[in-house]
Amino acid sequence: MVTFTIEFDKPDKKYRGGDVVRCELYIRVTERFKAKSLTFQFEGVAHTEWTKPGQAKKVDGKTVMTQDKYVGHEEYFKHVEYLLGSESDSPGEFIEVGYYHYRISYKLPNDDLPSNIENRNGYVRYTVKAKFESINSPIKSHTAPFFIVSELDFNKLPDLYVPFCDTSESFYGLCCCRPKLLEISHELPRIGYVPGETIPVTIEINNHSAIRVDFIKVELLKNLIFKTTEPEIDKRTETKLLNEHSFRAKVPSNQSKKLKTEFFLDPSYNWKVFNKCEIITCEYFIRSEVEMSGCHKNPNIITKIVIGTISYDELPGRSDSNSNIIIASDDVIHENRRPSLTLIQSLEDFNRVPPLVSVREESELPSPSILGVPLAEEETFNFKI
Repeated sequence: MVTFTIEFDKPDKKYRGGDVVRCELYIRVTERFKAKSLTFQFEGVAHTEWTKPGQAKKVDGKTVMTQDKYVGHEEYFKHVEYLLGSESDSPGEFIEVGYYHYRISYKLPNDDLPSNIENRNGYVRYTVKAKFESINSPIKSHTAPFFIVSELDFNKLPDLYVPFCDTSESFYGLCCCRPKLLEISHELPRIGYVPGETIPVTIEINNHSAIRVDFIKVELLKNLIFKTTEPEIDKRTETKLLNEHSFRAKVPSNQSKKLKTEFFLDPSYNWKVFNKCEIITCEYFIRSEVEMSGCHKNPNIITKIVIGTISYDELPGRSDSNSNIIIASDDVIHENRRPSLTLIQSLEDFNRVPPLVSVREESELPSPSILGVPLAEEETFNFKI
């Protein structure tokens, strides 16, 4: 019998690209056996896989539905050290009863390695593996995971630091009448943020229609997109609601209102950065939806944001006062700042931007805990008709 124990030089087993991973391998052998080799492997891979119904086939006179397998795979590094034997054929040697100790290290590639993830549709996984290649006996091995802290430096992406405004238009009216316009706009001081910061969002509603706006719901969402490459490209997407603010915000016909709220990016949450991963990506969105009175489709607006790891502190002209940031008023509700990871829905064809329109039933959303509290109103005015 063989028992493996692997210890890392970092208790949390978290590393960055370019770091040296140092391991201590302890082996306890309680029964003599013959082995061809003892190897220690460092590996980083991404993998996606699922099945879909295929064509019907006849098997023993019965019709059977086949399952087509879809796979995607990427390898970021693979390093194998031989502690005993070699890569070529070896006659092997007997491993005596006792205790064995080895020190092994490996320098990770300097590339921007993607974050770890484990999901039913795929994973990004970093492991070390000790293995005895035995003669006339089963292979004896042990695998231990470690974790990559991915980095996204906004100082290299100054375009994400400029103020951003996005507008969505919807038309309402009978076919015999001229449709009337309703506009929803998002204003953000910038697109890129890091954990620990607050995202201030200004929502402006210009209601040129004859229908009253009753409520507004603002959500912070995460999209995980998985892709296969064999036998062909296929995609699956999971959307998670991270945080939600719901408010009464009545906007009568031919009026406009500008409202504000904010989202705090909790540093304890595992925000994902999938640098240079082609088969698994992660995107974050702010989505606002207004509820119209009566039986009408609720319009919405979706704005993509970027969550990185290194802030803009080194950008020229940056001021600690954040003078360009719109500060929410004291009336803004701050409950539920910690993200609630409620899985909304998985969609196989959820591959377009904006990808969040009409993706789930209203009953699937968590019940809003702050419904009925108004946002801070910045201004209200009537249109000239």
